[in-house]
Amino acid sequence: MNEITIGDMLTDAIRYWEPGRIAYNAVLVAIVVTIFAPHWPYGFFINWNGNQKGEGFEFHLLALGIAITPMIIGAGTWSLDSAPA
Repeated sequence: MNEITIGDMLTDAIRYWEPGRIAYNAVLVAIVVTIFAPHWPYGFFINWNGNQKGEGFEFHLLALGIAITPMIIGAGTWSLDSAPA
C-alpha cells in the first residue's frame, strides 16, 4: 500500500499549477481559526454598540463565503497566470 503524505499532495498541486487553490485553502484555514479561537465565545453578532467585551464572528462567515467561491470555481480570467505577458 502506498502512503500519500502532505508533501506529495503539495508537490502534485504545484505540479499541476494550482497555486490559487492552495492560497484559497490557506485563507480558509486562517478564517476558520479566527472564528473558533478568539471570536466564538462572543457569539455571532459584531459589537456595533460596544455592549459586549469582544467581537462576534459574523464578518468572518462573510469572508469565509467569499473565499469559498473562487476556491470552488477557480480564479478564471482574472487570475494572474492567465494574464497576457
